Formats: sequence, structure tokens, C-alpha cells
Amino acid sequence: MSATYYTRRWPELANCTLVKGLDEQGRSKQGFCAGCGAALTGRRIVWCSDACMELVFGNHRWQYARAIVLREARNRCAFCGGWAYEVDHIEPARGRHGEFSCIHHRTNLRALCHRCHKARTAEQRATDASRARRARREAAEREGQRRREMQPRLAI
Repeated sequence: MSATYYTRRWPELANCTLVKGLDEQGRSKQGFCAGCGAALTGRRIVWCSDACMELVFGNHRWQYARAIVLREARNRCAFCGGWAYEVDHIEPARGRHGEFSCIHHRTNLRALCHRCHKARTAEQRATDASRARRARREAAEREGQRRREMQPRLAI
């Protein structure tokens, strides 16, 4: 499977700062590693090493990134230091866990215990709900203003 397949299916990878071996359209350069851009040797056709492949997959595929974050954190919660077996997206993934995406960069992830993760998620949902209410209120105000402006004025 070539790196071109990944960049065509997930064009976001072409703009990723971690992947250096792709052109502007997201295609791998012939004879060069799709991850770091180094020249390929021997029988390798996409990645120069397993470490380079792990760098790309470990920052873009949720299952890989989650396992690496928990291992690097030694299963300790980033907030309370308790036993962590959940991983939180600092910038919320909003249902994009199955996607091959830059939302899973390890800099955007942290290990949390269930209690801290539940509290963090509740906090995010409250903030999102507040933003949604404010946006609906502003849209209603704009619509009301537009309707008032469109009403015919009576000449006195």
C-alpha cells in the first residue's frame, strides 16, 4: 500500500507538519520516505524505517496514538496523578475517532483517569452548549432585525 493511498483518502495528511515526504497534493515522492522524506533503500517502497511509519500512524490513527499516550504517561492521570486508562483530546475530536486525522497528534492528547475525564468532558459540553445558545440567540436577533427592516413603513 503506498502513501498516495493515504493522502488521497485523507488529504489533511498533505498539510501535516509531521509528514515531510509528500508534495503539495499529498502524494509521496517517488523513491523517498512518505514520513521524513529520506531516500528509500533496499526493498522499502513507502517508509524508510518502522520508526518513521510509527511516527505517522502514532499521530494520526486513534488506536495507535491512544496506546502510545498511555504508555508514555505510564498510565498516570495528567490532572490528579491517579490510575489513567482513558485518553482525552485537548481540542475535542467530536466524533472523529475513526478518521485518519491530525486531531490525534500526541500533543493534543493526554492520559486521564475516568473521574477527571468525565469532569473534563462535562466542562467541554457546558461550554459548547453555552456557545450554541449564544449563537442561536444572536441569529434570532439578526433575523428579527432583518424582518423589522423589511416591514413597510407607514407614511405619516
